Amino acid sequence: MFRRLLILIVSTGWVISCGDDEVPQEADGCPNPLPAVEEVVGQLEGLTLEAFIEESYFQVGCRKRFHINRFKDISETHQLTTYDLHIALLEMLLTFDRAALTPEEQISFDVYQWYLDDQKRKKAFMYHDYPVNHYIFSVLDDLDYYYTYYGIGDEVYAEYYIEALEHLETTFADLTALLKKSEQLGITAPRFSLVLTIEMLTELITPDPRTHLYYLHFEQQVNRIEELEEGTRAALLDDAAKAIGEVVIPGYTSLRTYIQYLVDSVALTDHGVGALPNGAQYYQFLLRRHTTTSLTAAEIHQLGLDEVARIQAEMRLIFDQLGENYTADKSLTELFLQLAQDSGYVLDQGICDHYEALINEAFQQSTSAFSTIPNTPLEVICGEEGDYYTHPWGNQPGRFYAKVDEQEALYSMPTLAYHEAVPGHHFQIALVYESDLPEFRKRMRHSVYSEGWGLYAEYLAFDLGWYEGDLPGDLGRLQGELLRAVRLVVDTGIHAKGWSFDQALQYMTDNTGYVTEVLDLEGEVARYFVHPAQATSYKIGMLKILELRQKAMDQLGAAFSLIDFHDVVLSSAAVPLDVLTRLVDRYIEARLAGEKIAPRLSGSPMGNPWRPAALSAPYIP
Repeated sequence: MFRRLLILIVSTGWVISCGDDEVPQEADGCPNPLPAVEEVVGQLEGLTLEAFIEESYFQVGCRKRFHINRFKDISETHQLTTYDLHIALLEMLLTFDRAALTPEEQISFDVYQWYLDDQKRKKAFMYHDYPVNHYIFSVLDDLDYYYTYYGIGDEVYAEYYIEALEHLETTFADLTALLKKSEQLGITAPRFSLVLTIEMLTELITPDPRTHLYYLHFEQQVNRIEELEEGTRAALLDDAAKAIGEVVIPGYTSLRTYIQYLVDSVALTDHGVGALPNGAQYYQFLLRRHTTTSLTAAEIHQLGLDEVARIQAEMRLIFDQLGENYTADKSLTELFLQLAQDSGYVLDQGICDHYEALINEAFQQSTSAFSTIPNTPLEVICGEEGDYYTHPWGNQPGRFYAKVDEQEALYSMPTLAYHEAVPGHHFQIALVYESDLPEFRKRMRHSVYSEGWGLYAEYLAFDLGWYEGDLPGDLGRLQGELLRAVRLVVDTGIHAKGWSFDQALQYMTDNTGYVTEVLDLEGEVARYFVHPAQATSYKIGMLKILELRQKAMDQLGAAFSLIDFHDVVLSSAAVPLDVLTRLVDRYIEARLAGEKIAPRLSGSPMGNPWRPAALSAPYIP
């Protein structure tokens, strides 16, 4: 899983003071107050495509950002204006003559057009989201990150934080207004999610402000400021406690009361979005957003069923090779429990050491399939939370966070290392961050591309022979792929076929081979209910990359180079799948014309300490 970075980057500058005739600027350059849509459009007229995209994307970012001294604006008015800005920018973008652009400019044009068009489509469903739910994609989650990861290095930023606490009065009012508007339209989150949300809110309603999570964070940060006088420190802590007692706790209490009302009187079912007004259209929008395709729910559901059957058949063939402990009468769950026992476990610090060894070996073996490896270092961080990658930023390296429990089954570890680290997300993301691509391209997020590449990386390891002699490891790979295929069935089952929570959970239990101790199946199902369609992106992306690779192999024959193919796929950042298809088609045409493909990635063979000194011969399938 590609999880977001658990650090809120707050601007470290100052608010620039200026005269009455100047537009105030925030420390990151964003105008304050934000200009009207018409004013932004006027500022963008006459610019080149590159300048237009750069400046307009910056203006969009200013409307979605967290502020130095207040939480981001979530009001209905602000959201509507932001959608109107996207629509106006799309109209301006389409005035450029795409045919007159360079090939690289055409990619930027296509990627930006897809993004703006997606935002235009989203406006029709702006009340269908669940801004309050139990999962990580919610306003509550954003509040948690903002108020518990806000960096405070001096007295000024301590005062900003207190202002941000006071500003929550506005945030709670805006959030409640959005929830009530959705309620009026017949839209609420599933009941179970709201019940879990109430439990989360209860933890944020403390009898003493000085025991509140936000106060404890503030206290810790302020106590680190050595130059503060004790009287100033005490005053700041008093002001923070007052804001939490008068604004934060009452705000969360009022929100909990409203959510309890929804649970008792309105949200009486655990429903998929298909049960909502215009729910089928909304789900199709989400499928398009997360897969960047026009595939329907029915098509994705059937694709999932087909892939589940294929992968399970492959698994059975391998289990048959493992001997009498793996008979055909055993369920997948029984077989994988036996596999974990027979293949063994790694304990405690040994988990971290084993992941480092796997990644070290993956770096060395990757040279047969990649022309460049990131300069950006990769660190393995082991702790209580893990199984995800965080992208490099500033001078920070890419990081693979490995969860260290009491024990980890050996058979499942290679697949996770290949997906999250090498040749998965680290190659896919770090190389782009090192490139000279436009900034907006580096920041674009399409999970069908990024998670599709991560799942493709798992398959590539098999393709390159990394599992040779390791049947348990290969079964671990297939189990990971099976999970993503099951997601196609379950997500569409919930939101297009009206599956209940129990029905979805039963299908996952019967078809993945996981037990709750290894994978929280109830948590997985709960995630699909409140974050529809995202879970379909992994398998759709992987299958498209494999389809494009096969197309290139079929048309180029002996002229096909896996290194060149990977360079094409990785060098343009996260793009929609139709754009990726055009890039691969262009590569095929160039090779058929006898043109040499110059590497576009900027990684250096000497840049990474895990990079071997010599390069292997290119892999030719």
